[in-house]
Amino acid sequence: MPYTNAPDMPAKLARLRERFLVRLSEDLECLQKEADRLVSDDDGGALCSAYHRLHRLAGSAGTFGMPDVGRTARALEKVLKPVACIEDESRLDSGHKARLFEELSSGLQVLRSLAGHQTSSAHDPSLDKANVFDRTRLEGKQARLLIVDEDTDRASLLCRELSSYGFDSLEVSVDAMMTAIDCAENSGVVALLASPVKVPKVRTVRNSSSDPAILRLPIFAVGGHDSFDNRYELAENGARGFFPDPIQLPELVERIEKLSADQARGTRGG
Repeated sequence: MPYTNAPDMPAKLARLRERFLVRLSEDLECLQKEADRLVSDDDGGALCSAYHRLHRLAGSAGTFGMPDVGRTARALEKVLKPVACIEDESRLDSGHKARLFEELSSGLQVLRSLAGHQTSSAHDPSLDKANVFDRTRLEGKQARLLIVDEDTDRASLLCRELSSYGFDSLEVSVDAMMTAIDCAENSGVVALLASPVKVPKVRTVRNSSSDPAILRLPIFAVGGHDSFDNRYELAENGARGFFPDPIQLPELVERIEKLSADQARGTRGG
């Protein structure tokens, strides 16, 4: 997925935002069905499914200019987290499930109201790419990731998978990396993802900049096999985290979300 010129990006974001709104409507329908299953005889997996759906929604909504949707989804996610993925949901008594149902249903009502408002303003010209990403950077929401990997198939797959979490991920070469950052400096680049063999080169190119914001951009190593030697070498080369194959995407997303929030607060994070 080559890097596209800046003038094309507002149109791209508008298309992505429209698709996100469609997916948001579908997610809310699924969440209501999962809530209903909590008080039915067929409740297996409902909590876990709802929790992961809310986690994805909480992480992606801010990227598309919907911070209220993201905050509400995050609050519901926190409600479900303590019991989300227990092995046997039947261990929860009916009273506990009823309380979870009420909280989830109430939150979904708020989300539907927010989603309806956002749909009515889907073509608001003020929601162009620069404005959206400027806001998401200030609010600590994830925005754009640059992916540098010699394995183009893996990089493209990672781009697609991260897009489901609301990230605008761009696959670039080491040589094009700084150009991509320069073109997108007002669009909220929050992290550089690189295969282990590319990490030293990415670090060298990043450190050639005199811009403090670019120098602070964290580098994550993605892919490759896990070993003590690899972890040590990557840490020596400035990687802030290592996610070997098979890449645990939820863990990677949570780490980037935290760093994005820390950047917005002006702290180092990690």
